[in-house]
Amino acid sequence: MKFRGLSRKNFYKISLIYMKLTKKGFTIVELIVVIVILGILSTLGFVSFSGYSSGVRDANRIAQINGISSSLSVYNIKNFLPLPDDYILLEVNGKDIAYQGFAGKELLEEIDYKKGGKDPKDDKYYTYYITKSRKDFQLLAFLSKQRELSNTKFLSTAYSDGIDYSNRIPYVEGKRLGVLLQSHTNLPIQEIDSLQSVKKLDLGLTSDNYKAVLKNGDIVEGDSSVLSNLKISALAGGKGCSGKTGNIVCDWSSPDIPNNTIVGNDTIGRTWSGGLMASYCDDYRHPVSGYEYSGDIGDGIYWIDPANDGVGFKVLCDMTSDGGGWTYTTMLADTTTKNLFDTGNSDKVTSISSGISTKGNIATIWLDDEDKDIMLVCKTTSIDHSNYEIPFFIYGFQKVDIGNLTKQHKVGPPPSGSSVGSGTVHLSSSLSGKWNGNTFALNTNFGDSSLTESYYISKLGVPGEGGYLFMLRGSMQMALYPSAALEGPCRKAPDSLENLNSANYCMTAIR
Repeated sequence: MKFRGLSRKNFYKISLIYMKLTKKGFTIVELIVVIVILGILSTLGFVSFSGYSSGVRDANRIAQINGISSSLSVYNIKNFLPLPDDYILLEVNGKDIAYQGFAGKELLEEIDYKKGGKDPKDDKYYTYYITKSRKDFQLLAFLSKQRELSNTKFLSTAYSDGIDYSNRIPYVEGKRLGVLLQSHTNLPIQEIDSLQSVKKLDLGLTSDNYKAVLKNGDIVEGDSSVLSNLKISALAGGKGCSGKTGNIVCDWSSPDIPNNTIVGNDTIGRTWSGGLMASYCDDYRHPVSGYEYSGDIGDGIYWIDPANDGVGFKVLCDMTSDGGGWTYTTMLADTTTKNLFDTGNSDKVTSISSGISTKGNIATIWLDDEDKDIMLVCKTTSIDHSNYEIPFFIYGFQKVDIGNLTKQHKVGPPPSGSSVGSGTVHLSSSLSGKWNGNTFALNTNFGDSSLTESYYISKLGVPGEGGYLFMLRGSMQMALYPSAALEGPCRKAPDSLENLNSANYCMTAIR
């Protein structure tokens, strides 16, 4: 008969006791002593065996994820990393940053890993996290040694009711990206039922707490106020990242971390990842060699430093219209911002969307002497004016002509469409093209102290009342004028007017 978990020496001791008792008989006291001794030896044997078994399993887990890590690294030399199985898409304020799921069967086959790939006890594939770029990854396994050596409740939930990760040790391999676990259970997020149903988690909005395992022994816990910074670790590829301060920070001075991509959001503003600011939005959108328009990109708030003095300020950038790179400078929306090119006090400029404001004076932004493109774009609730929401562009405008928008220094192609010259189809077709005043003129007359003059688009050579297509009046109204020469929806009688306000406004941008 073999006693599982007992050493040969302990088995021999028990045999001697048994032989003694069978020869001479035994008393109640002796029987109790024998039972106690057997219990102690059995317990020691079981704990010894359990510790040995957990140690073997943990060694297997570490070897497995190290092996998978090596195979992924080799695969990544010529390929993008494969997506995880059953992944949860990770976002920060609606922008994708990473994926977390399993290094499952199909993935293991794709990277040609043939040495298992599952936890030896839980029979689950290991957790796998990759960045949106699919260039950096992190793997996670749960070690069990701590629980099995320290806990004498041999029928705990770890053995009876399924997998209990709560007292297991997270062990990671790969970059310091931040594999996510549910705070109170250690459950990987791809195993959380509520997230499985929606397949994504926005770390910039969540009020739930999660743990981010950046490296072994370096775990940060929190809600969106902490976890939104996982976008930084994703951008940095995990290099130099830590959560030991209670927040996720990366060492941007590390030579391995790029300083040439864009980081930030609409709340704090965006800059180059090394902390530098571009001169204008266009310098982010179409950067010089060595910098990349990648990372936290898109329309929104950016820091610019047109004076190159290291101070800078936040502006609204349009990174999509006509190739992007537009710096919004002025806004005409209400009585505090009357003039498109000189709106005065910038803190009174109405925002183009909630929480976003623009500078109020083109002179505070256009500081160099290079020619700029100009964009005029309007927003309105008026059906009559809605076609003028299409942006209008002027190319190569010179700074000396600010306040004197004549045709003299405008360059670029005329509007598209054969009917442009007659003005008969001027809404969706003729004015949707890029234009420079060859057919339509962009005019303004202002400079008086009351800023009451108008800003208008007219048919070239007909700047009078009958030739206006569209006007921003000094009296703070959008206007469409009747004209026998301008057929179509523009022909309104009487004048079609719309008061300027937060829903009816025009913006000017430079590039």
